[in-house]
Amino acid sequence: MFRSLRGVGLTTHAFGTEFDGLCRRDALTLWYAPTERGQTNADDPVHPYSIEAGARFHIVKLAHLEHFDGANRGNVSQESCVSADRDEGANWFAAKDARTAVQGILVLQAALGAIKAGTLKAEPCPSIFDAKKTTCEGVILANSDLATLSSIEPCASETGTLCYIADLDSSTKLTVKARVTGDELVPDSVTSIAVEQYIIVT
Repeated sequence: MFRSLRGVGLTTHAFGTEFDGLCRRDALTLWYAPTERGQTNADDPVHPYSIEAGARFHIVKLAHLEHFDGANRGNVSQESCVSADRDEGANWFAAKDARTAVQGILVLQAALGAIKAGTLKAEPCPSIFDAKKTTCEGVILANSDLATLSSIEPCASETGTLCYIADLDSSTKLTVKARVTGDELVPDSVTSIAVEQYIIVT
């Protein structure tokens, strides 16, 4: 896409986290810039000027989280994570840390379950494709495959509530809010979900 080198990325090997069945690897990007202003040719010299790093997670299977107390430091050599590291089709999503990844997934799963049960409606629903042919809830269920999760991050929320934004397949954004008791990992109930779809131009 660019005439000259802009950046080089690499990832560490996958390792286990404090949550059994949750794998992590770290992605690093080394950014480059021309050594002199005005350079535009592909063979002009460049130099590194910045490093960015972030965590990526993959869920194999999550179990017994209702009893998680944070004391378990996990097994970094989880065999399932070694296998996921070798699987080119495994989906890895961005999150700031393991707890964010797990709790965000739990909130999202609870919201999807409530929609399937008919107890939760999407509000607001500012923009979806084919609005005349489907509903906001239909769009959420049709585009909520966790195998396409790109990132999950917390958003501002009041005391006693959780808020997470999930980006799915870089085309659908879900904002989910839920009630939670204290520092519990598992949400008590989902209070709202909002969906927004957007077009990526390449």
